[in-house]
Order: sequence, then structure tokens, then C-alpha cells
Amino acid sequence: APTVGYRINTDENWDYHETSLKVAEIFDKRDEMKDALDRMDAKEAVFAENVKAKFGDQKLMYLRVTGNDIRYYAYGHFGYLYDTYKFNRAQTFNPEDMYQVIDIDKLKDLNPDLLIVQADSQELLDNKLKNTPVWSNLKAVQNNNVIYADYSTYMLGFGIVSQEAIMNQISDEWGLK
Repeated sequence: APTVGYRINTDENWDYHETSLKVAEIFDKRDEMKDALDRMDAKEAVFAENVKAKFGDQKLMYLRVTGNDIRYYAYGHFGYLYDTYKFNRAQTFNPEDMYQVIDIDKLKDLNPDLLIVQADSQELLDNKLKNTPVWSNLKAVQNNNVIYADYSTYMLGFGIVSQEAIMNQISDEWGLK
């Protein structure tokens, strides 16, 4: 079958709207995609209102635990958590850097109210986070405000389907309307 390749330029643009419209145009479905994007924008706006109403000034961290380090994602692809969904960043840093490598002491100092954690394995999650003395003292852990993120949805997802799945998980686990 014929194949069309399209490279997503994530160095400059993490907006799935533009990519979705370009792909839809290839299949002559631009109007349908525009409608779907408009519906998603409306859902995201309501979701953001619910986030602000429930969590106010509380701080969120998206952590990824890898074999090499612990990363706090706050920009790039993960900027939607803060810019679209209106969660507050636990800390700001250079927006040109998608993530910041942190250690367990830095995590202790930041002590976020809310955590979304994605680990490359259960063993890494346990050894680098859960089995440390810091973990049980974090506000997010004490208040049961930790979500464990699925790699394929959060790290590979880049569009309407993944955004909806992420909003659904956050809503279900943190009791948003």
C-alpha cells in the first residue's frame, strides 16, 4: 500500500493541532479534524477550569524515572499539563529545556502537592523513589495524590486520543468533574 511519511518537528513545535491538521489534509479530512480539534479544545478548557477549582495553587511535578536519572518534565511536550490544563509547575526552569534532572534531595526540597510518575520499570520506581526515606514524606504521597503514568500514553502519545486518555486518568484518579 502507498505510504506517506511525515516528520513531526518537535524541536520547534509540540502543538498536536498543527500536526493533526497536516495529516488530515493528506487524507482530505481537514474539516473533520478541525471539528475534532475544536471539540477537544472545549474539553480541555473545561478540564482546566476543574483543575484550577480543585487544586488552586497546588504544585504538580511530572517525574520520569530512568536507568540514568530522575527527570522533572515541565516544558516541551509536557507543557500542556501546565499551559493547557493549568496545573502549577513545582518549579520553573529554562523553558527551552524539556526536563530538568533532579536528585532525591531536590525532590524533597520541592515537595510537590501532586505527582505524575512514569518509570521505565517497577524496579527503578522502587529503588530510586519508593524505597527512599524521602518518598513517604512527600505531600503528594501523604495525600494520595500520585498518578502512575503509562509510558505509551504520556511519552508517545501526541494527539487527541492521548490527551483525552490523560484527562480521563487524571479525572478518575483525582476526582475531577
